[in-house]
Amino acid sequence: MIDESYPRVQSDKWLRWIAYICLFVSAFGILVASYFFYNPRNFPFSGLMSPQAGQTLLYGGLVLAIAGFTWRWSGAGGIIAILYGVFEIFRFWRMVHYPITLIPAPLFTVLYGVFIIGGILGLLVGLRQKKAPYPETITDKRLRWAARIIAFATIIVFIIAYVFIYPPLVFLTIPVLFIIGIAWLWPAPGGFLMLLVGIPSFYPLHEVGWDFQWKWPIYILLLVFITSGVLHLVIAWRRRKRT
Repeated sequence: MIDESYPRVQSDKWLRWIAYICLFVSAFGILVASYFFYNPRNFPFSGLMSPQAGQTLLYGGLVLAIAGFTWRWSGAGGIIAILYGVFEIFRFWRMVHYPITLIPAPLFTVLYGVFIIGGILGLLVGLRQKKAPYPETITDKRLRWAARIIAFATIIVFIIAYVFIYPPLVFLTIPVLFIIGIAWLWPAPGGFLMLLVGIPSFYPLHEVGWDFQWKWPIYILLLVFITSGVLHLVIAWRRRKRT
């Protein structure tokens, strides 16, 4: 519950709406532009559908999902919007010298720039919000620290394993570290993101042609990581129940 006595509530309301306008206007622009932007190198699943349709679903649909996530959780969604927008700007910046298409690549840098601005404003809204105090029990504290320790311990094990198997894979853990940081500040969206990342990871692991003796430790680590996500959601539910 937001403390309505907080003196910046009205200014935060305007800031929130400006953030939403930036996010959704740029997201719809990216959705339309993705349909007309044709570049086979830009879409990894061109064998399943046409590049236009695929890129529209993959890139346009994803930014709309992030904008919707930010609508629900301003702070956590703002972080995701900023990181994803910066990544996409670098990706499209490398396409400036590709063959001319219906939608030039530099236009995407502008759209994602507006998207990043919306993410920054959303993050500010999330950080400026004051929550009404709630009674935290010993069980709540134990759950909170258990969820955090499990999450960080899992990612540390993954980093150590990647260092020995193939060091460049360590970079794959960077987005997960950001998600764990989000869960530290905002348990509900952080726990949701941990499940969103952890559960689908079983499929590519299943498709890898490794022997089961090499897979089962990773299966266990994924289950532990998902358990941390569930604990974060339980923490958020207990907080909501007490406010």
